[in-house]
Amino acid sequence: MDTFEEPDADNAFDSGKVAFLRSWDSSYANAMSSESAIADPAKVGVMPLPASRGQRRAGWSVIGGWDIFVNPRTRNLRADLTFASWMAGIQAQRILATQYSQIPSVTSVRADPAVIRADPVLQAAANAQLVSRPSETPGYQKVTEAIHTHIHAALPGQSSEGHHDPCLELIGAAHAIDPHVHGTLRCARPAASHG
Repeated sequence: MDTFEEPDADNAFDSGKVAFLRSWDSSYANAMSSESAIADPAKVGVMPLPASRGQRRAGWSVIGGWDIFVNPRTRNLRADLTFASWMAGIQAQRILATQYSQIPSVTSVRADPAVIRADPVLQAAANAQLVSRPSETPGYQKVTEAIHTHIHAALPGQSSEGHHDPCLELIGAAHAIDPHVHGTLRCARPAASHG
């Protein structure tokens, strides 16, 4: 559904109404919770994003923004800073990883074989190329808008002219992102049916 937000997508997946979910790492923990209709590790798999042509590793994936902020006007600054330091440390990162499927921000925890074995999300993350959310990088907004516009146009019922060809829309997104892309992107046309 093109109007879903994260909780809607998680709920649809957890109730068994959709087969695939592209979401944050915590979605696996949600799917394995007692409230989920699919809470069976044999029924739910986790895979890293595919790599681009020529890449040897799995594709890029974004680490969530688990920032810890402390209000400088707090009455308990020392206690707040102690808690923030603990949350960023190895013990808390191990708990977040093994009990809540959160990708650890501490590299040594993320690379620990015992942590990796504990959860399919962490196994996938071990092979992915992790980056922080790139919203401040040049071109991020342009890329996001191009993908959103063209994917949305390809969905049934979204256009006043009717359903657009998804392949052509993806090529349109590629051209919107990089106008110099030409010649190599083509859509395979199905053979004409004979009646």
